[in-house]
Amino acid sequence: MKQLSVIICTYNRSELLGYCLESLEKQAASKNDYEVIVVDNNSTDETQAVSKRFEKEGFKVVIEEQQGLSYARNRGAYEATTPWLFYLDDDVLLDDDVIERALDLSKRDDIGSFGGSFSPWFHYGQPHWFGKHYASIDLQYNHAMPLPDGEFLTGCVFAIRKTLLKEAGMFNPELGMRGKLVGYGEETEVQRILRNAGHVIWYDPNIHVRHVVNPERLSSLWHIQSGWAHGRDRVYSGISKGGFAYLSVILFVSFTMLCIFGTVNGMKLLFLKKYYPENWFIDTFRKVLKRLAIVYYNLIPSQ
Repeated sequence: MKQLSVIICTYNRSELLGYCLESLEKQAASKNDYEVIVVDNNSTDETQAVSKRFEKEGFKVVIEEQQGLSYARNRGAYEATTPWLFYLDDDVLLDDDVIERALDLSKRDDIGSFGGSFSPWFHYGQPHWFGKHYASIDLQYNHAMPLPDGEFLTGCVFAIRKTLLKEAGMFNPELGMRGKLVGYGEETEVQRILRNAGHVIWYDPNIHVRHVVNPERLSSLWHIQSGWAHGRDRVYSGISKGGFAYLSVILFVSFTMLCIFGTVNGMKLLFLKKYYPENWFIDTFRKVLKRLAIVYYNLIPSQ
């Protein structure tokens, strides 16, 4: 019996999907041990044609008509026939042993979810100001281990037991990407529910993928918009809700951060050779906008 369902949700990124599926084809693991499910979330490009090139036994393509990554992820779970669900973004390149390592972890009885690490893939080029830290999350652990409270797996390489995802209520459609609308937090919310229920969340940095830096991310303005989206989704997921006192503190902290970051980063701009105006803009405003979004969406929850 197959142990793992590799689920790739995709929307209008047929070129990148092709690269992803090619790297999946090169995996060292036996194809008899896992299935692949591509969930097309209403793409209008060549997604279907690209997917069909890889279709064979153990490979399935389905269309999810409700727009949104959470809907697509939930559809993939419903289609899966195995105990474990392994979600990969459609714009990653897998190291050759990713599935093999995932299969090994899926045989353990003591963990409820696991994931790995990613590094940037500059398929569309790298501007002079763009540091790798703008395109990766460094958990700073160089060995496999359970993640401590307050830290979460990235959604681009994320696995969970199918039974536990159902117990958690599936992925929240109010969170995550919806077409071209930037959104976050659906996999973080699920991990928080699992952790509160006492399940172990396991991190293995050797389950590694390269994640594309999309063209829109090469704009400094995108990173500011991303900060705002993170704050919005913290409110929608129930993490950052509060009354007058809480929001007053958030506003005070935001103003203080703006003053401090603006000054400190301004000094960097003046004296550091490889620190650019784009860096000053992102590093000064991104975290501030995240907090202002928390205030805004607490005050106007219908937005």
